[in-house]
Amino acid sequence: IPENLKICVGPTIGQKSYEVGIDLFEKFYELDKRYENYFIKSKVKDKFFLNLAGLIKNKFIKLGAKEVVIINEDTFKNNNLYFSHRYNKLNGINDYGRMISVIKLKN
Repeated sequence: IPENLKICVGPTIGQKSYEVGIDLFEKFYELDKRYENYFIKSKVKDKFFLNLAGLIKNKFIKLGAKEVVIINEDTFKNNNLYFSHRYNKLNGINDYGRMISVIKLKN
């Protein structure tokens, strides 16, 4: 990653909205035990809440990014502003939404 690259991660599902199974937790844990820091145990057996934005930020920092900004908006809770695949699936809505990524390079 170029030293002057600035990274901004747009709205993502928030940790309190992103419940995942133990299988996903175990896959990350097997890769690196430190990934445990991105999971919080749920009250539901064998379920965890994943901090997706934190995990993404950590990945970019490990790749050498100096500046990573997270837009702290939960797409699940703010589904009237942002598309949320998880919200739609859980509520029987068959619209799978759209996504755009933007990369701007300048000299």
